[in-house]
Amino acid sequence: MAVDPQNVGLEAIGIAVDNGELVFSEESKGMNFDRACDHVIVLLRDAVSCFERGSYGTAVFLAITAIEEIAKAEVGLYRREKSIKPTKRGKDKLF
Repeated sequence: MAVDPQNVGLEAIGIAVDNGELVFSEESKGMNFDRACDHVIVLLRDAVSCFERGSYGTAVFLAITAIEEIAKAEVGLYRREKSIKPTKRGKDKLF
């Protein structure tokens, strides 16, 4: 089966949205998403501080972690309580 490079990312996002545990509850989705964004800002500020001190490896690690957290928060917005399939945490694409 050939992999379509045009759709491989969309397929992965679809799997991540449809499978796994609920990231944000419907009642507190906005507040929790804002908290996730605040966490990303802290990670990026720490990355800049590390970069300015010459700790380049740590700066890269923190920046990549921030990117992962952004993706987790964004995909988490689209998970709906009644539409997701329970998945073990190790198989959940977001974790």
